[in-house]
Parts: sequence; C-alpha cells; structure tokens
Amino acid sequence: MQQRGRRQDGLYLSVLRIVDATGQPGRKVGFDVTNTLDRFSTDPGHRLPHGELSECREAFGGACDNEAAFRLELEGVRPELFTGLLPQGAAQTSQIEFGTRLLVGEENIAFPTTGRPSADGPAVDDRDVQACRGGVEGARGPNHARAYDDNLQSHQPSPLCNVTCHCLGYTSHRRKDNAKSDTTFGGVRRESTVHLTGTSIVAGRDIPGTGEPWRGIEAATSKPLGPPLRDASPDHVAQAARLAASAAREYRTMPGHRRAAFLDACANGIEALGDSLLQLAASESGLPLDRLTGERGRTCGQLRIFADLVRSGDALGVRVDSALPERLPLARADLRLRKIPVGPVAVFGASNFPLAFSVAGGDTASALAAGCPVIAKAHPAHPGTSELVARAIVSAAEHTGMPAGVFSLLVGRGTEVGQNLVRDPRIMAVGFTGSRVGGMALIKTANTRPVPIPVHAEMSAVNPVIVLDGALSDPAALATAYVASLTNGSGQFCTNPGLLLLPTGAAGDAFRSTVAQTVADTTGRVMLTPGITEAYIEGSRRWAAVDGVSMLAQGMPGESPYAPSPVVLECDVATYMAHEDLSGEVFGAAGLLVRWSGVEELLGLLEGMDGQLTATIHGTDADLTTAMRLLPVLEELAGRILWGGWPTGVEVCHAMVHGGPWPATSSPATTSVGTLAIERWLRPVCYQSFPDALLCEELRTDNPLGVTRLIDGRLEPRS
Repeated sequence: MQQRGRRQDGLYLSVLRIVDATGQPGRKVGFDVTNTLDRFSTDPGHRLPHGELSECREAFGGACDNEAAFRLELEGVRPELFTGLLPQGAAQTSQIEFGTRLLVGEENIAFPTTGRPSADGPAVDDRDVQACRGGVEGARGPNHARAYDDNLQSHQPSPLCNVTCHCLGYTSHRRKDNAKSDTTFGGVRRESTVHLTGTSIVAGRDIPGTGEPWRGIEAATSKPLGPPLRDASPDHVAQAARLAASAAREYRTMPGHRRAAFLDACANGIEALGDSLLQLAASESGLPLDRLTGERGRTCGQLRIFADLVRSGDALGVRVDSALPERLPLARADLRLRKIPVGPVAVFGASNFPLAFSVAGGDTASALAAGCPVIAKAHPAHPGTSELVARAIVSAAEHTGMPAGVFSLLVGRGTEVGQNLVRDPRIMAVGFTGSRVGGMALIKTANTRPVPIPVHAEMSAVNPVIVLDGALSDPAALATAYVASLTNGSGQFCTNPGLLLLPTGAAGDAFRSTVAQTVADTTGRVMLTPGITEAYIEGSRRWAAVDGVSMLAQGMPGESPYAPSPVVLECDVATYMAHEDLSGEVFGAAGLLVRWSGVEELLGLLEGMDGQLTATIHGTDADLTTAMRLLPVLEELAGRILWGGWPTGVEVCHAMVHGGPWPATSSPATTSVGTLAIERWLRPVCYQSFPDALLCEELRTDNPLGVTRLIDGRLEPRS
C-alpha cells in the first residue's frame, strides 16, 4: 500500500478515500472502521490494523456493489484513513466527511452504520436507504443490518449536513435524536454530532446484541427514549473478556505516564460531550441539570486525580528490605515488593449516579489507573448516557495508543449479561454499586466459580444521624437542614440520612415540629425509574404498617407519576429494635425518626445495627463525654464518621472512605471513592535476590522513576 505525502505537524482525521481504476479521484466512503465518532490525533505514527482495512473494503462493496474499485489513497505518512492533513495556520477551508457513517455515491449520502439513515440534502429516497443498508451488512454482517432495520421502523430518515473543517475548528448541524458536543481539543475548537446506536462496544467495535429489542425511557414520563437495544449474547461477553485478557499484560506493563495520559484523555473526552451529555442524562435519570453538571465535574476530577496518582507511582507501594548477608544465625536475602494489577475487572454502575458511579465512575477510573482492563455493563436506567461516555473512553484509548481490549461496554437489561460476565474465568475482580439483592447475586456467582474472585460491592445503608442534646440549641435550623439533606436528589443517595436518632424532651419536640412542617411543604421530585418509584412507595408503606410507627409528615407528590411524596415516620427505640423491617433501607426521600432516652438506650440501638457507610454525630463541646462513649461503637459500625454536617456529600480525595462493614459493602477494608480505591485492583508481588537488570524501574536500586519507597522500614520520599 503506497503512502503519499510527507510528514507534517497538524490535525488528522480518519476517513476513506476511494479512487477509480485509473487513479483519478472518484467516490468517497467515509466509514468509521474503529467505531470512533471523531478520531483526532497529532501522532502520525498510529497504525490502522489490516483487518479494519478489509472491513472498509467490504463496506464499500456492500454499499456500492463495486468492490473492485476500492483503493486507499493515503495523503500523509500515517497508514490510517483520512481525507487530509490540516496544518496549524492553514488558510484554506477543507470540507470533509467523517464519523460513524458511510458516504455513498456522488451525492455523498451519509448515515450511521447501525442507526438512522440521513442525507446531506433535504430527503433520502429508497435507493439511498438500501445502499446504506448494504454498506452496513457488507461491513458488519446481517446482525448489524437487522439493527439498522429496527431503527428504520421507529425513526424516519432526516437531513444531516456535511462537516466543514478548517484550521480554527469545525462545526456540524445536529439532528433531533443526536447528542452534540462542543469543546477544545489540542488547541482546536470543535463541535461534533454523536449518534446513539444502542449496541455494545467491544474493544472499540460496535456489536449489536441478540434477543428482543428494548428501549431506554424518559424518567419523568416512562416514554421510550433512544434507539432500540438488544442484550449482549454470551458469545459477546466471552469476546469482551477474551480481548480484555489479551490486552491485560500489555496495558499493565505500560509506563505510568501513558496510563495517566489515557485517564486525562477520558476526562477531556467526557467534557467534550458538552451539554448534550447532561441533557440526555437528565432525561434518562430525572436528575436536574445543576446536579448533573456537578457530577460531571466530579467524574472528570476523579479521573484526573487517579492520573496524578499513577504519575506519582505512590500506588505501587514499593518496599525494599536490603540483603543482610552477615546476619546470624541466618542471612537475609534482598527482598523487594511492588503491587501489580489483578487483571480484567467487571464494573456494574449505579442507577443514581449516571456519570460518577457508572461507565467512567470511580470503579472504572481506579481500575484503569491500577492497570486493569475494564468491561462495564451499561445500566438499563441510562443506556444512552452509558454509550456516550463509553465512546469517549474508546476515543481516548485510541488517541493515547492503548490496546483495543482495555475497555468494553456491554448492553444488558436483565441479569444474564452480568452473571455471564462474572462467571467468565478471565474476569479477575468485580466492582458493583447498587442494591443488596443485586450485589448478593453477583457475590454468590463469584464465590461459586472454580476460582472465586472478589466482588467489591457497595450495597445499602441507612446512615444513622445521632442528635445529641447540645446540637438542639437551634432546633429549627437543624431540622430544616435535615430535611434538605433527606430530600436532596429525591433522597436517592447511598449516603442518604435515612435514620435520625433524636433525644426526647422539649428541644427534640421542637425539632420534630419543624421537620413535620418542612416536609409537608416539600414536593416530590422525579425518581430514577418507575421500578425505584414503586419500591420507594412500597417500602414507605411497609414502615408505616409496623405497630408503633406513625406518620410524622408527608409532602406533596410532583407532577410526574414518578415523583412520589417525601415522608418522615417516627417511633421509639423499643419499636425500632423489635422490628427488623425498620432497619432496612428505603431508597428515596423517606426518613425514620427514632426518639431515644438516655445514652445507654442509644448505645444499645447502635450496637445492634448492621454495618453502615456513614454515621453522623451532631453535638457541641458540651456533648464530648457522650460522643467519646459513642465513638468506639461508631468506628466498628461505619466507614466514615462525621461530626456535624450531613453525609450526602462524598469528596473525591486521598483521605475519603466510601465503604463500611457488611452489609453496607462486601469489602470492609476498602473504599470505592478516593485514591485508596485503587488498592482493590492491585496485589503485592515480592522479588527475592533479583539482579537489578531484571527488575522493573521502580524496584531498581537507583530508583530512576523517583517513586516513594519504604527502604529498610524508613520512608524514602519521591525525588
């Protein structure tokens, strides 16, 4: 294959150019052979695998029925497919076609490979539609063609304008069902159109699922949203696991700065999706845009903090015990320790954080930072958001030269896809955030494998808030703050203060009265899914049906049928301890206020509780003696203990613990938030009496990477 042009610095775009048999420019096919929406690179050395060239040829043959006319014209030094190089400072404007589309014939008809057909003009005729279908089937086979047909049944073809590109940036017009991004990459401002396909993405390639199609829904109305989806088949799950295992050794042995660059690129790519990502997430989850804006910042921030951790080398945990050949009665060999990745990790995101605890959330960020390939299961509550974020990760992997199997996304509505993933012997660990039922099911599967694996599951908690007498000097202010925390985000936080322990007496009564009034004036907000709404209503009714429990206050329902009323119920300690049903989580804006009388009664309740994510004490200096009695119990009860404030804010930092004893989590010694989360995906290896030449750089005597090390029991800081 002849390469044309000379090496230049600038911006490259990947498409195909087709020339006729005489070498004259003719038809062009812009086909995204790696399923990347906007592959940018300033690295001319990136190579395109041969198999993808063959796929392009087959796509052209299927679309145009003229496979013999297929030839690649490479206009730069990189053996990749692109229409041209755009050097910095170029004055001309170049019109190009790009993305997950085929451009068929002289008319430049553009269409997504597994989505809705479209055209550069105002209409698409049947001939265009059939040419588009032929290209899909030629490139990807009959399953993708069937996915294409599904989209045609539910969506009419509509126009899509060409992309205009020049040295200052490029713009494209947006269709109704697309997500548009607007950001700066490599000094070039860009705005791009993204098509949702509803497919799994395995090692960078779209893989249509099997079985009955299903759709995402709009949380507020339960109306279908996005393209049809089909669950990944067992073969697709196995393929993703096989490719992850194939990539594992290459990925884990990459220099830390390259993995860090990948994580930074993931953050940049998510930000590049712009407001369209937030709008889609808001539609799918019912969460407000301001909340999601903050969540996006948290998501990108945790990717970057892990990038910094990888660069520092601190997570390697290097320890060196020097040889003591003269020691008696036995000499000591030279011993050196570092931590290595466990291997491919399966990640199950949460419904309540479609960004920060989902496809690119803390589990994914920490596992990729550790050097583990990740296979994420798209949450059925936000499949479109999952796909957009996954494509940003895939694009980042390609931009930074990561092995293809480093990341995959699997679509699945039920439990079968997840169970098949955890059963696969190539999966070495699991990260899960969700319900206790879901977490327990995965734990059972992982433990019954021939080789069991750890499941780091964050499941459920009621997060007790203990109000001591001194905190009630201004009961109205404290009560107002409690209701705000309880109802924030419809109460759909794993750290929601579901249990409040309030002292008896006049000050407690005043607190109670303000809670009742404030809750009554509160309107319910849209919950994440109809199923979660139903479970919330049923759980609240279950609490209210217990003898000795009464309804303190109930708010007003929202306009949506999936925006139920916030509620606060109350009982005494004896009732709470006598009924196990009251100790379980009701996920949502439901609070249980328990009145206690005397520290001994309070301690008895706390000592009988299950493990929790958080425990909060509200008090003053006058309460320190009581607090000192409570503290040892709370240390055994929860992963994070607060003095004042409310538990619903979880900072992403180095000292955070978002975990706790069983059954709040299945791994009490770990956290799912903060840099310590990387420890879940690492294991120690000791090297005894190795020559320096065989050791990795961080273990060598001269420490060329300058990482922090523990040398003979003394800390050697980074240089």
